Amino acid sequence: KRKSIANSYKYDVSFIGNVMKKQAEIIEKNESFLTLPFKSEDYRVIKDEIWKKKWCVDCIDVYSFVEMVPILCEYRERLLKHSKVVQDLFYGYIGMLLTMKRRIFFLDKVKLEQSNITLFPKTWEEVVNEVMTFRNIPYKDIWKIYNNSRINLNISSMHMPSSLNSRVFDVPICGGFLLTDYREGLY
Repeated sequence: KRKSIANSYKYDVSFIGNVMKKQAEIIEKNESFLTLPFKSEDYRVIKDEIWKKKWCVDCIDVYSFVEMVPILCEYRERLLKHSKVVQDLFYGYIGMLLTMKRRIFFLDKVKLEQSNITLFPKTWEEVVNEVMTFRNIPYKDIWKIYNNSRINLNISSMHMPSSLNSRVFDVPICGGFLLTDYREGLY
């Protein structure tokens, strides 16, 4: 007897992607080999500014976002006397926060339409505490998720405004269906 396609998928919708939370915390605690000349209060102000902006999920890239937010421009100005590496770390930090917010925004939108979303890795449960399922999976087994999901989501990092991540290639190679955000290099 032929197996129904509707029942052949283990996951309705899956997303495998970095939460960015741990990386942001390493920078905030000045535990990386590079540090920003900010105090913990500065990081709180930066985070609050990003989280209250509703339109940041549609911004083109990290640099244009910083230009649109006066308080972030002030922090950027404080870094001009520092090395380019430190300035890049600032944009990297902003990019991590924007990526986290953007991914949560899109996952919430998908959740409204589809209640069975599985997120990998399990660290997503620290950020999104809704009706989603969280799992860990060894990297060598990621292809099984791609192949056993009705829809694989790709929500690109803000660090790569015109680049493609490997998921864009990996999912189709594994025989999966990929629903991705717009990237100029993709079309």
